[in-house]
This record gives sequence, C-alpha cells and structure tokens, in this order.
Amino acid sequence: MEKEAEAMMLPQDGDYKRYFSLLERTFAYLRRWQDSRIKNQDLEQLAIYDMFARILYTIQALEMKYSHSLGKKMILDLHSSGFPHAVSIIEMMADMKATQRVGPVAKEETIRNQMLDHMFAEHKRPDELIALMADVKYHEMLDPKKIIQQFTPGGLVLLGKESGVRHYLFSWLCYDPESNIPHIHVMLFEQDEEVEFLEEGSSTYAEFMKAVKAFGSHVPKQINLVLSDLDRTINWIHPKMLERWKIGPILSEFSADAETKQPLLVPLRQWGSLEDFILLIKVELCNSISEKQISEGWLESVLGSKVRQIFGVNQVDPDCFESGATSITRYMILPHHVLQHLDPSVEAYEKYATHKRVPYQGDDIHEID
Repeated sequence: MEKEAEAMMLPQDGDYKRYFSLLERTFAYLRRWQDSRIKNQDLEQLAIYDMFARILYTIQALEMKYSHSLGKKMILDLHSSGFPHAVSIIEMMADMKATQRVGPVAKEETIRNQMLDHMFAEHKRPDELIALMADVKYHEMLDPKKIIQQFTPGGLVLLGKESGVRHYLFSWLCYDPESNIPHIHVMLFEQDEEVEFLEEGSSTYAEFMKAVKAFGSHVPKQINLVLSDLDRTINWIHPKMLERWKIGPILSEFSADAETKQPLLVPLRQWGSLEDFILLIKVELCNSISEKQISEGWLESVLGSKVRQIFGVNQVDPDCFESGATSITRYMILPHHVLQHLDPSVEAYEKYATHKRVPYQGDDIHEID
C-alpha cells in the first residue's frame, strides 16, 4: 500500500471494488439497524437515518468516479478512520460546482454510439469510452441534496410553539477533515416568537445557517462548545440539546492500524471473513439544564439582559467531562461469529467494556440489551 501521512491508496483496482463493497455493506447494516430503532416516526432518529442514506449515496457516487477511471485512485485514511480521506470529499465538492457551472462533459447517447463503433472496428473493450461514460454518470449523481459535503445541512423541522417560543429540530453532518470521520448532529432549539420565522429565503434562516456552518464545519473535542458558541452568537435562538454521532472508525481487512492500537483487529482477523467489519460508534449528548440572565455591557443594562443557556456536563464521568457531554453511549457493530470469541476478561478489550453490542448475521442486525 502506498502511504503519505494518513493518506493511502490501494495498490490494485480490484482492491477498490472490495473496499466500496465493504462500505456499502456497512451502511446497509447501519440503515437496517436504525430502521429497527425508529419508533412512532421519531424525528431525531429519522434525521440520522437520512444522513446514513446520504453517506451511502456518496459512497456509490465515489465508486462511479473511481471504478472505471484510468490511473486515478481514491485517497483513503486506513489508519484512523477506514473512510475515504477528506480530500476525496473536497474534490467531490469541486466536481459538483464545476458541473453546475459548465454542465455535463458529454451526452450518454453519443458515448454509447462511439462505444459500439469502437467495438465493431477494433474488436476490443473501449476502456477510455467506458471511463468517460462512468464520469458522465458520476457527474449526474452530484446532487447537493443527496451527497454529503464537508458541511451538509439536513432538515429544519418546526416542532411546535408555546410560551412565546417556537421549537425546532435541525440536523447536519460534518465530514471532519482532521479525523476523516463523518459526524452527524441533531439539535433541538427554541426561537423567540417575535422574530421572523426560520424558513428558507428568510433573513433569519440565512443568519442561522451562517452560524451553524461556522461552528459545525469542524468537530471540537467538547460538544458543549458548539452549543455555547451558537447560544452566544444568535440572541434569538436558545439551544436545548445536541446529539453528535461519530460514525467510525471502521475496522476491516483494509485497516492499517497496529493491533496494539485497535485490539479488535485480532479477533476480526482470526475469526472473521474478508467481507466482515467492525464499526465503532460514539454518541455524545449535551443538554441545557437551566438558563441565566447575563448583562455583557452598558447597552444590555439599559435594554435588558440576555438569556444564556447552562449546559450540563457530567463531571463525575471522566469520558463525559473530557468531551463536554451530559452523557455518552458507545456502540460496537460486529459479526455475530466474532462477538462469540470476544472475551471481555482479556485486558486488551477492557476499553470496549461499555460498548453496547450490535451483532449482525445474514440479513439480521440487532442490539443486545
């Protein structure tokens, strides 16, 4: 494998075919698991499910881009995340802008006719035309409402209104350029009722999106910082809850990490098959537990103080305290036949003791209580 820092490329084209198959299999299981967790049209879980679908679609678009390209290889991060490197996502964003600006590079019908002419005349596979056709199809897939970007806004849902405030749910995804891991965010917040409705095209929506993009395009170590930054920046919104899903790393046959860093690679390699994977998920939750009035200067002392949220950080749990979180839940999605050989008494596996097990086998995936 070719390596430069965290950026790596697989040596053979066939390796990429297996790699894309692995990612598609991973997110197919994720969607199946999430589907089983959605009860009574839970909007928070539906928002997460939608982001899983967008990640899967993006993987399929990247597969279209690289599967038939001649000489071009996708950059991966097989050390820390197991996902495509953020460079690949940034390049896709540039491709999408170019497509919106200049349109398709060629028409599919024209390429098909050229392929037929080539095969009749040359009696061999028209690799360059196949690559061109794949490139055309790839650019057709670059829909900003379907693919993920470094910052991907999700849905804004008005949940209701009471006591002078409107209640909203908003979701977004950050493909963290430092960890190369997608992080899904779901936020509940209130908006003062006297302020203009939050809807696309409104000045309030533009101000809100500018702030969320500024603070949501990276992943600070402490989740409460995202909420406090939004609370401080926009006076007429009041963040109440943020849930952040870290989807990764993915451990698989392609993992380049040392087994001392990722001990789960040992049972995966010993008992798993080549198509098996282990996916680790970290869900951080931060809640507002109270409010307080703050006067930040002479103007506020005349016009009235601002309401600021107090966010609950669990200071007893070291993991929560370090992450600025109220609570943290961890999941381990893994093959059932590997789970059977995972001995929790082994010292190397102690750090996974708090992970909820989510084994998969065949078409079935379920969480163990």
